Amino acid sequence: MADLEKDVWGYTDAEDVVPPPVLIVSAKRGGILLGAFDEAGAMKGFVYSIPAVKDGRLTQWSHMLGVTRGAREAGLGLRLKLAQRARAMEMGIDLIEWTYDPLQALNAHLNFTKLGVVVEEYEENIYGVSSSPLHSGSPTDRFVAEWRLTAPHVVRRIGGNGVGIVRDASVAAAPLVNASRQAATGPSTSFCRGRRGAATTCWPSPRTFRAGRRSSPARRRRSSNLRGPRLSSTPPSASAGSWARRGR
Repeated sequence: MADLEKDVWGYTDAEDVVPPPVLIVSAKRGGILLGAFDEAGAMKGFVYSIPAVKDGRLTQWSHMLGVTRGAREAGLGLRLKLAQRARAMEMGIDLIEWTYDPLQALNAHLNFTKLGVVVEEYEENIYGVSSSPLHSGSPTDRFVAEWRLTAPHVVRRIGGNGVGIVRDASVAAAPLVNASRQAATGPSTSFCRGRRGAATTCWPSPRTFRAGRRSSPARRRRSSNLRGPRLSSTPPSASAGSWARRGR
């Protein structure tokens, strides 16, 4: 497990890796730890969540979902999340939460289009500095995804085979702010925010930010300077409205 964490996130500092004893103990006391293996028995991915409490009810906090580079195009991440959902529901739990980088379009496509999460919280630099090249040079600003396991829209998304259907006309027709140039491949993702009786606005999520962050220290520094203010310019109150996802 520790080696797979290093492989997926590129950690160079041992303090960034979740120690195996922590994984073992939490899995024995209400956590969920599921692995995916190839025919030779090699682990190709895993999902890990810990017991949590929100507003007085038991939930799960999904700390890690990791898939090796060669297995990412096979839908393994989705299958692991669905297995996690099934295990949580067997435990009588109907909510799983986790954080993810809003500047990662592929993650947004998985979370919003395929899983049906909603977002009502935004955390600035929640994890601080890490040794992962995926984070290097940028604050770890994150959306908090809420996966309401039995909600009708979640059931629709899971049964939709990755096709996002926007049922809210205000989201479908919302103007796109700071539209980015279209890349040749990959899902396009926009985040839309509004509240009842108010206008809805959408922001694009770049498809290739991760590659640029890995390859260019200068780009990492520029993104670090721009990223926080851009996202922080949205209304800070989590109760003011909810984030939705619009895909193309």
